[in-house]
Amino acid sequence: MTDADTPPTEPVDHTPTDPTIDPAPNRVPNPPAAPIGSEPAAAEVTFSEFGRAGPLALVAAVLPVLGGFVLLGSLPVVGPQLRDMGVLGMVLYAAVFALTSGFAILPTYAQAALGGWAFGPVVGSALGVGGFIGGSLIGYAVARFTTGDDALEPVRKRPKWNAVYRAFVADEGAANGLLKTLGYVTLVRVPPNSPFALTNLLMASARVPLGVFVIGTAAGMLPRTALLAVIGSSVEELTKDGIKEARPAWIFWAGIGVSVVVLYALVQIADRAIRRAVGDPSTDPGTDPGTDPGTDPGTDPGTDPGTDPGTDPGTDPGTDPGTDPGTDPGTDPGTDPEPGAQADAADA
Repeated sequence: MTDADTPPTEPVDHTPTDPTIDPAPNRVPNPPAAPIGSEPAAAEVTFSEFGRAGPLALVAAVLPVLGGFVLLGSLPVVGPQLRDMGVLGMVLYAAVFALTSGFAILPTYAQAALGGWAFGPVVGSALGVGGFIGGSLIGYAVARFTTGDDALEPVRKRPKWNAVYRAFVADEGAANGLLKTLGYVTLVRVPPNSPFALTNLLMASARVPLGVFVIGTAAGMLPRTALLAVIGSSVEELTKDGIKEARPAWIFWAGIGVSVVVLYALVQIADRAIRRAVGDPSTDPGTDPGTDPGTDPGTDPGTDPGTDPGTDPGTDPGTDPGTDPGTDPGTDPGTDPEPGAQADAADA
């Protein structure tokens, strides 16, 4: 092969490259990393994300309202029949209360007033408590069997939502956390306008421990159930207008006040959980330099040379030649010639 047949080669550039110069100036730079605790901007909430829990929540929110109008219209017929049936009427009342409230068919407030009118304030209150406890168990079981963890999936994908969830719902093994969750369940159940069926669904979907769920439901709903039974027992004619007239005016405003207070408390708890998740120093007392003595040089004796005797030459006897007998030949008997030696030297 001759030189003419050899293909030409491109010259090699041996010029050293500067690492600070971008070889591709038109390249789009990588976006900065999102801070911990932030959520993707494009993560929009869609109804389909909640799976089977979404349609069931609509049913639990709407159906009891419609059923309440039907029940209030039929109270003049149902009430006297239950009263005339005696013990059987009590059993039937509690069973129907549990089934209709558990399956989100009828609301609890109208049924509680019905029990007070038919059986008196004491028996009516007891039967009403038994009815809504049974209804809460039915609603919990229906929600767990129907929806599974569908409602938790979108929550776990969003750090802030998950932080709020972990703040309200504790693991079954944490005793302090369970007591806190019990308080939250009770708090949610106290307002008179708290939706019974929808709350059952939310708490079951959030995997609130069953025992905490039942105890909190009973403690939170007992006062309003007993109050409605007392109002129902004072009604002469069991009708919608009769119940409305027998209800004192202060109950309406008290209910609004309780609802506002409970809502404010829940919002504050959620807000604190979110700020803690994104690393807000105001939620962590250990990050405040004014409250941490280790970060204040004026309060740390090891960092103040004026308070450390080992760093002050004037207070260290070992560094002062005038006070160290071992460094002064005039005061060290081992360095002073003996008197006898001095006399011999004089005689010589």
